Amino acid sequence: MQFSNAGFRRAGDVSFSPCFGEAQLVSSGGDNVIKDVWMRDKGDHCECIAVCVDDLLIASKDPDSVVKLLMEKHQFKLKGTGPVEFI
Repeated sequence: MQFSNAGFRRAGDVSFSPCFGEAQLVSSGGDNVIKDVWMRDKGDHCECIAVCVDDLLIASKDPDSVVKLLMEKHQFKLKGTGPVEFI
């Protein structure tokens, strides 16, 4: 499992449901803190995206493919993508 982080500019109250749902990611559905954790089953592993204010933490065997999907298909404007240096 590898981890990647990315910063993004949030335009107002962004809803992740449309694009994350289309990417087959489901919300953990918890309280305000936990509901911004999105997951999908990839068969041999589970990919997770945690959202905190204007940062994403991506856990996946191939986090670069998740970043590419968000940037190219869903037009996310991500900056500072790459391996996690600290949490």
